[in-house]
Amino acid sequence: MSQQETPPFLEHFADLPDPRTRRGDYPLQELLLVAVCAILCGADNWVDVADWGGARLEWLRRLLPFENGVAAHDTFGRVFALLDSAAFEARFVGWMASLCPALAGVVPVDGKTGRGGRPSTWCRRSRTGWAWRWAR
Repeated sequence: MSQQETPPFLEHFADLPDPRTRRGDYPLQELLLVAVCAILCGADNWVDVADWGGARLEWLRRLLPFENGVAAHDTFGRVFALLDSAAFEARFVGWMASLCPALAGVVPVDGKTGRGGRPSTWCRRSRTGWAWRWAR
């Protein structure tokens, strides 16, 4: 695929609003591509996402320019925290439906939550930082 073509995945996210007031060095499409690919490959957090992208930079450059390389984990965290989650979800579901029409708008992400389960721990902010407690 040449760099002039948009990867089919990104066509679904082309009109996703970029929430940043200052665009910086990393286009939103590059951040989306790295994040989704890394998460599909098992990344659990933004550090894993950034590491995955750095390790596969040459492959990623076949899809998009990545002129400034891959963003740091902090950049991924900030941008995804600012994204409109409903807008992202709508585009993600549309992308998944294009891959597998049988899904028909349903993308199961966390079965435990859907069945009413709750985590075994909870977290709250305290004066000294984040406190983890076991639920009883």
